[in-house]
Order: sequence, then C-alpha cells, then structure tokens
Amino acid sequence: MPNLAKIFRLMQLNDDPNYNWHAFFKGIVVNCIFYLICNVLITKKYNMPVNLLSSIPGNLGYPALKKIDPNTQDIPSNQYATNEERLNQAAITSVLIAMYKYTRSDQGAALILGGDMLNTWLNTVMGDTSKEAIRKVADYAQTSDELAGQKMEVVAGESIRIIRESNPVAVNDVKNILLAQKNMILTHLPPALNMGDLLNDETIDDRTNKMEGPVSTFMKNIGSVFSTSEKSKEDVKPLK
Repeated sequence: MPNLAKIFRLMQLNDDPNYNWHAFFKGIVVNCIFYLICNVLITKKYNMPVNLLSSIPGNLGYPALKKIDPNTQDIPSNQYATNEERLNQAAITSVLIAMYKYTRSDQGAALILGGDMLNTWLNTVMGDTSKEAIRKVADYAQTSDELAGQKMEVVAGESIRIIRESNPVAVNDVKNILLAQKNMILTHLPPALNMGDLLNDETIDDRTNKMEGPVSTFMKNIGSVFSTSEKSKEDVKPLK
C-alpha cells in the first residue's frame, strides 16, 4: 500500500503552484488500484472454492457423476455405461456424505484439517459402519467388497487432498467446505445405498434434499437455519 506519510512529505516539499498535482494524485490512485487487484488475485489463489463432486472424478480420470432424476427420485440404470461407472458414483457420493457427517464434530474436522495423510481415511471417517458401507457400494455396483473398498479408500484420500489444497486454516473452514457440498452430494447420492440409515441421519434419505426447484430450495434453506453444528462453541463470544 502507498506510504501516506511519504505522500504528505512530498506534498510539503512541492509547494510550487505550477506542480502537476493532477498527475501526482493520478499516480496514487493507479498504485492503489494495482495493490487491490494483486490482493484479490492472491486471495482467490489461496482461497479457491471447492467442488468435490467435479474435482474428484476429474482428478482420478472418472466420467462425470450422474444426477438423480427429480421425477423418479433415482438414477436410471441406463445412465450408466458400465458397472465401473456405478462403482464410481456410489463410492464418491457415499464417502463424501460420510465425510460431511464426520466433520460435524470439531474433532472430526480437526483430523481432516491436519491428520496424517497416510491414514486409512475410509475407516477413520466411517468407523464401525465402513464394512456395511463397502457392502452397500459393492452391491450397487455389482462388484466385490474388495474392489469397492479399494475404490472408496482412493476417493477418501483424494477428498482430503482437495480439501487441504483449498487452504483451510481452522476447523470451521473444513466444516463449511463440506456443508457447502451437502445438497449437491445428495442430488447425486443413489437412494439404493440408504446411507441415511447407515449414518443414522434421516435427512440424508429425505426426498426433499434430492429435489430441485423453488419449493425444495426453500425447504433446504429452512433446514440450514436450524442446523446447529456449523459453528463450534469457541466462535460464540460472550457479551461484555
């Protein structure tokens, strides 16, 4: 930022009435604008928005994920060219919705923020439900539990990597990244997986969350208002 003390000193030294003050102040304005533009560019570079549903398949070389048909509330089987696509769809969305659920706690979000990248993230995020989740994904993709588990582990690791690349600096940054993804995840999460039952969260399988349009958006916004897990207690400062 231009040094204001230096500017005023120059103004005192240049008391010549013929001095070109217009050019002088024009230079200051140009410098300020340049400074602001640089700040914006740097901020965008280090605080990039995250879109996990497009970044994960893109980074791993998978086809784009399918969206739930709002009329049938399902993903038609003919949308998948291969069982591999079914596996990608189920693995990515199931891992991400579990990660959303896991990061509602400060402890879970903190581990995503700074845990060892060599961690077995699938077991960390899903805990005791990981085996059942793997079985559900395997059944959906008509493949083995072993292949489903491997795919989900790769997805979990890639998800953590992308989240950290967005440079979150606090627990709430991680929470908000996953919160921002929730509705998008739900519109791609195959209902046949019944992840709401597995994660003990009925809102995950709620059809309202998988719909689009003004009414469903209104309902989602109401749900967001009543969510109590997006800010940790330390963010609420007592009144003095």
